[in-house]
Amino acid sequence: MTTEARKMTIARGLTRLKTIKAQLASVGTDVGNVAVINNKKRSPMGEQKVAIDKNHNQALEAVNSLYQKFNDLIAEFTKIKLAIDKANLTTIIVIGGKSMTIQEALIYRRDIQDYVRALNNQYARAVTAAKNEVESYNRNLNTEGMDDTTLNKVMADVLYLVPPARITEVNEFLVEFMTELDGTLNEVNALTEIEVA
Repeated sequence: MTTEARKMTIARGLTRLKTIKAQLASVGTDVGNVAVINNKKRSPMGEQKVAIDKNHNQALEAVNSLYQKFNDLIAEFTKIKLAIDKANLTTIIVIGGKSMTIQEALIYRRDIQDYVRALNNQYARAVTAAKNEVESYNRNLNTEGMDDTTLNKVMADVLYLVPPARITEVNEFLVEFMTELDGTLNEVNALTEIEVA
């Protein structure tokens, strides 16, 4: 038996994934509540006014049905997620003037963004430390009677091995990226179709 592929937008697929997650949690809770019982008591999953063996058989069928539902939901979740991931690997978007796949943008947001922020923080720390060191060095110099040319030669100054413009460029891209990302993803997810096998 072959099942026909369904088409949906990425946005619809993401909504369905959220629904499936909630359903999986509910099935898990149900299984946790009824999967194991005292064999001398009736299960709430079977009729209460029948013989205990019949009640247990009905409960076994109901629990098996829950497991089947769980497996079906996992299979559907996997198919939708794979279709979305496939689309994310090939769909190109433009953010901050840079073309990238949806997957690259998601990696940047989930993983790389924190490293960029850490780089900015470390750079700011290095600038502050260098400025403090220069001020301390210059304070301890005896510059009495020196002309401007000599002062320029002996006075320390901050040397930027990484120019501030490079860090500014990274920061500007990060701000633009974060500003544009959600809107761009919402737009492309509403338009991009996926095929769920």
